[in-house]
Amino acid sequence: MQGMTTRIHRALLGGASLLLVGVCHAFPQPGSYISNVASGDYTDEMGNVLLVNSNPVALEVQKTYSLTLLQNQNQYGAIGGTVNLPHVLTNTGNTTDRYTLSLVQSSNDNFDLSNVKVYADRDQNGLPDNTEDLLLGSIELNAGQSLAVVIVGSIPTTVAFNQLSSLDLKAVSQQNATLSAQVTDTIRVVDDAVISLIKAQSASEGIIGDQITYTLTYRNTGTATRRVVLQDVLDDSLEYVSGSAIWNQNTTALTDANDTEASANTGITYQLKPDGKSLEASIAAVAPLSSGTLSFKAKVKQGAANKIPNTAGFVQYDTDNTTVKLSSFSNTVIYNLAAVYGVVLNNKSSSATNVGNPNSSPDNLVIQASLTPGQEVFFNNYVWNVGNTTDVYNLSYSSSNLPSCAKVNFYTQDGKTLLTDTNGDGKVDTGSISSAAVKQIQVGVSASTGCNSSVSHINVDVVATSIASNLVSDPIRNQITALTVVSSSSDLYNADQSGLGVGVVDNLGQALRTVKVASAKAVFPLVAKNNSTQANNYNLYASFSAIDVANIVPITKTGFSVKFYEGDASCQTVGKQITNTGTLAAGTSKAYCAVIDVDASQQNFSAPIWFAIQSPINQQADSIKNQIESNVARLLTLTNDQQGQVGVGGTIVYAHTLKNLGNIAEGANAGSQVNLKVVPLKNDGFVYSLYYDANKNGQIDSTDQIISATTSLNQLLGSAGLLPQTDIQLLLKVQAAPSAPEGVVSQADIWIEISDFNGIHLDNLKNTDVTTVATGHLQLLKTQAANSSCITSNLAALSYTTQLVSVKPNQCVAYKLTLKNDGSSVVKNVQFNDVVPAYTSLVGTPVIVPTGVDLSSGEKVSALVSSLDPNQEANFYFVIRVNP
Repeated sequence: MQGMTTRIHRALLGGASLLLVGVCHAFPQPGSYISNVASGDYTDEMGNVLLVNSNPVALEVQKTYSLTLLQNQNQYGAIGGTVNLPHVLTNTGNTTDRYTLSLVQSSNDNFDLSNVKVYADRDQNGLPDNTEDLLLGSIELNAGQSLAVVIVGSIPTTVAFNQLSSLDLKAVSQQNATLSAQVTDTIRVVDDAVISLIKAQSASEGIIGDQITYTLTYRNTGTATRRVVLQDVLDDSLEYVSGSAIWNQNTTALTDANDTEASANTGITYQLKPDGKSLEASIAAVAPLSSGTLSFKAKVKQGAANKIPNTAGFVQYDTDNTTVKLSSFSNTVIYNLAAVYGVVLNNKSSSATNVGNPNSSPDNLVIQASLTPGQEVFFNNYVWNVGNTTDVYNLSYSSSNLPSCAKVNFYTQDGKTLLTDTNGDGKVDTGSISSAAVKQIQVGVSASTGCNSSVSHINVDVVATSIASNLVSDPIRNQITALTVVSSSSDLYNADQSGLGVGVVDNLGQALRTVKVASAKAVFPLVAKNNSTQANNYNLYASFSAIDVANIVPITKTGFSVKFYEGDASCQTVGKQITNTGTLAAGTSKAYCAVIDVDASQQNFSAPIWFAIQSPINQQADSIKNQIESNVARLLTLTNDQQGQVGVGGTIVYAHTLKNLGNIAEGANAGSQVNLKVVPLKNDGFVYSLYYDANKNGQIDSTDQIISATTSLNQLLGSAGLLPQTDIQLLLKVQAAPSAPEGVVSQADIWIEISDFNGIHLDNLKNTDVTTVATGHLQLLKTQAANSSCITSNLAALSYTTQLVSVKPNQCVAYKLTLKNDGSSVVKNVQFNDVVPAYTSLVGTPVIVPTGVDLSSGEKVSALVSSLDPNQEANFYFVIRVNP
């Protein structure tokens, strides 16, 4: 693995260092999918605790459009003078929108402004940035983005004192013409002081702890001297810096108390009011054609909002210094909190310490002493969000010494419910974690009963990576001291010694050796060694999918042809073609060559390839993983591995989803070739049948087509194939052998074999279903229903489905988990386990039918039913709301 990984990134605009900038999103983005899988467990009549997983369900977040335009202005003006009227336009929806501005001058006032235009004010100083009139075009803003604008116009020389002019500025959404926002500005012509106030800030973006200098510039363009009081109320995200107020750039600071200022500050009284955030400065006399400044500092507080607006105000008094003539506002400035993304992955539930990074004690190493075939061990890992905004972390792992007969799964804290891909990027993740929060996950490592090689020091290095930036990640090592089985004495490795040692398959999950295609060929010099005390021989295998040495089933790949030849350690020249090493004396080895012919149609690809040897005498075997270079552009996913129980001779059905996340149709005529098949792990009398669930109801109907070993996606879906961003549901029916005793475990793999197309390669996909024979067994089905009104009663009356549900932010979805006892005996301690999906929150209290105990806590949703009779079922309902 890469060892020390950068864990925290931030950005400040205008600095000398290039750092990572992020935009804080506490809500799911439109078009994203929120998926969820449930689990259930129960105790059978023999006291065994058994586990069953549900099918996945997903909901899609829809786009919403909204906007604001702030704020109304009320100003004085002089005959022939210029007025600047500042405003702020904000996209408050969840997706990009474009807006047009229009301006209408009132017909019920005394006069119209002349030469009226609207300009951008991107530096937020209340003045135009350039001469581009925004009334003539449109403005595009991303979700949450704001733009300061300023209306500029002239007061005609023909008007009289005390006359009024009024105008309306309107912004209209181009995505939804019914959405608009409007402000109304009023200008009064006076023979008096004409005060204007402009607010500026020293930076428009930064992070928590930064100090901002705010400067208020007041100006009198009128004809009289007047008392003016400046007022400012700090946002709750800011903390006033004591003693920081300066008037007119004096070297002597103003006092924060309501007292007499120093002689250098004669003419102003200033105070910070008792609430600690309200500022007030009274300037005794602002003369005509004069200006001044008041500046102060504020610090960005912990827990600050993503956007921190600030608007100052002023009060202009009459000649008696007590009668208010005018109250008005400055322009609004907005300080954007730059997203800081950070993560710590450790073994501590109490603190985000990271001593020993990346894979050592005390914080970054978890050890389990042993693993045996047929067992699963668990590691408690903790994902800490040490950034300043809610984030989701993709989970991945690399391994060393992990045999192909072993499997790694990511679970929620209960060690039963599988973590899923909650944001539609095809990777398992943690779900959303708030800033400074922690989420416990469990890493499960299981060894199948087919494991036949003992391995020491199995390392599973897990990495949590921010979905906002793949530069933000942190690792932890989970180590198994030993997998104990009967050892093998047959070794396969590359001629450069990589992979040397029985059971050394890869390099931390990566290929041991990568070879580039040259002259349409890739050549790997390999060595097979017999470490035993007697002669042996080995059959040779190659596969474009991982090889289980306990059950070698080579997988071929269209456009690639693999052959083995006699050769030396360099394979510069090769001899005759072979499929077996021939007899190797005890302690001897044989060098040979694997030659892959690559079709000319295969371009810009990278394909992992596994090689294996296996003795036909004693079945001893070994494998290694190498790679031919490529880039993956298409993406198919198959979800998810499942497990369940069935009675003797009984049946169970598992639902799987094949989804196209790429941008071209898969399995279309004249396109890619995608084949589907089911491969039992061994011939144990279990009958496996794979069906295409055309109506996605999770049940095998008369119209559902059975899938044979030769069935392709092209045949199932016709010429159109599986379109981008669509999916199909597959049903695997399992019938237990009539003679299978209780406790027997059968396993089958569903394979999706994907051809190369347009020079783009995809690895084949596999799901594994595990079925256990038990007298008491449950089936778990998860369904969902749109619940726009967010009702929490009479949930059974809603219409539930396993298909995709589309909802908008702030709308709800009801989930229904159904556990049915299909066995012949009573099952006890039946428990539902689920979690609140990412970007959502739980609404109300879960409901258990017929009766049960609600065990839900925090993001965990759980319930316990004391027992279920044969053919009895229990339903568990809960409601979630998509975050606005």
